[in-house]
Amino acid sequence: MARRNSSLPGPAAQVSKSGYDFLKAVLDCFSACSEELVAKLDSSHKTGGNPGYPARQMLRLNILKYFLNERFANGFLNRVDNDPRLLELCGLSRVPSEVAFSRFKNHRLAPHQEELNPIMAAVFEECAVEIKGLRESGIIPAGAPALGEILAVDATDIPACANPRRDTPADPEAAWGYRKAKNKSPQAGAGNKGLFFGYGADVISDAHYGLPLYISVRPANSNEGPRLRADLDAALKLHPWLNPRYLTAGKGYHAGYNFQHIADLGITPVIAVPKPPKGFCCICWVVSEEG
Repeated sequence: MARRNSSLPGPAAQVSKSGYDFLKAVLDCFSACSEELVAKLDSSHKTGGNPGYPARQMLRLNILKYFLNERFANGFLNRVDNDPRLLELCGLSRVPSEVAFSRFKNHRLAPHQEELNPIMAAVFEECAVEIKGLRESGIIPAGAPALGEILAVDATDIPACANPRRDTPADPEAAWGYRKAKNKSPQAGAGNKGLFFGYGADVISDAHYGLPLYISVRPANSNEGPRLRADLDAALKLHPWLNPRYLTAGKGYHAGYNFQHIADLGITPVIAVPKPPKGFCCICWVVSEEG
């Protein structure tokens, strides 16, 4: 797999690497590392009708969505459609439809996830180098943390696109899970609270820059807490340049074994403490939970 030379120019030249130029540097690194994957995607795409969008441009579009932290495809595509510079970054003359974008991601790209992981690892290493240069040049404050210095882990629900009530479920790996209301305002009522069929995703991100560095998916009926140790080890293995100082997490990850594992790695754990049951002494509750 080809790797782009990640050596930085001097501080004066680095000034141009902010904003769109930073995104271009990241996308160019991705393109340089994904030549083999592009060839596979183009060769496996057989159609007798419209040839569709080239894999290289669609890959850049997918990675751009990832780095812009856009959750929904329709909002992201509208943003690109209204910004010619973003469209140019992807090498496209027009924005694909939401159907075409989702079809590429779910049907053409999804089977190649294992090949995509090391490519993304190279891209994030490039991001770390670029951010270091931005700090040295003064574009990012010198006191800002390095990429990956402060990590945050969180879980989110992913409903399955399948009918769980069929005799033979269309998605046999999904499971029933329970989620709390995402919107707790009085006007929202119960929100999305209740049972859902699908998955849970555990995401380890950079807490300062908002970049997701590692994602694992599990059935919705499993808890996020026990997976933290394996996910953190996998993230550090995937990104050997990572040197985290702190890891923050919600109360779902509060457990003695997680505190111990994080501390053993030389990282300071900052994990929320669950509300103790009524009548429990707060200090006794924390000790019992960690023990």
